[in-house]
Amino acid sequence: MQGKEFLKAVDNIVKEKGIDEAVVYEAMEAALASAYKKNFGSKTNVKVTIDKTTGDIKVYSYLTDADDDYFQR
Repeated sequence: MQGKEFLKAVDNIVKEKGIDEAVVYEAMEAALASAYKKNFGSKTNVKVTIDKTTGDIKVYSYLTDADDDYFQR
């Protein structure tokens, strides 16, 4: 699915179901993050962003550094 098609689909959902656009995007981002974790067996943190002007979807998988003070105890 191309970006513009994705944006049209979101717009249709917003109009047909009367759901706030922000809620639809949040739900899509959460669903994509969940699917990524399931399909790639990821134990890392995942962040999904959807560009609301182009429809581009980006998935970031990242690790967080533990605080050094924690290990010095």
